Amino acid sequence: MTPGGSDAAGASSDDETARLQELQFVLGEGPTGEAYASGRPVLVSDLTDTGGRWVAFAGAATAEQVCAVYAFPLQLGAARLGVLTCYSSVARTLAPQEVAGCLTFAESARDLLLDAVAEEGPSSREVEQSLRMRLEVYQVQGMLMVELGVSLADALTRLRAMAFSEGLDINELAADLVARRRPMPTGTDDA
Repeated sequence: MTPGGSDAAGASSDDETARLQELQFVLGEGPTGEAYASGRPVLVSDLTDTGGRWVAFAGAATAEQVCAVYAFPLQLGAARLGVLTCYSSVARTLAPQEVAGCLTFAESARDLLLDAVAEEGPSSREVEQSLRMRLEVYQVQGMLMVELGVSLADALTRLRAMAFSEGLDINELAADLVARRRPMPTGTDDA
């Protein structure tokens, strides 16, 4: 993840989890970003009761039959690298031993990622191939910043709004914009 809390690359255990992570990225809200920003686990045992946090994400995740979410930062000291996010189809509070187990998994994931990046070889190539990079998203973010005369944050918000309102995968939308298969929005376009 980046210092702003947006994921630069992501990996998921299955398609459903990938959709939920993509949803957090497109909406710009959710437990993953909060865990990254705070450096603390975010444990939500019932997405219908989030105290007003992540209203759009909670509603969309609940519609996908996700009832609970648990996000654990991957960090080494003060350096944060990402977040391990787990989902449950049942509303439930994790027992203390389950939280401890998830923290151990987060540490293991962090160590595996650091080891894979540190050494060149088959394991580093496997990790690299499993990560979904958002290079075109950030490229088109810069293009939108220039085209629309807005900040980088506003450009990403505009791209997210386009993807969400049209029901498109943000990565595919960005690829189409970069390749000019789709016209670049102007300041007068509605998103």
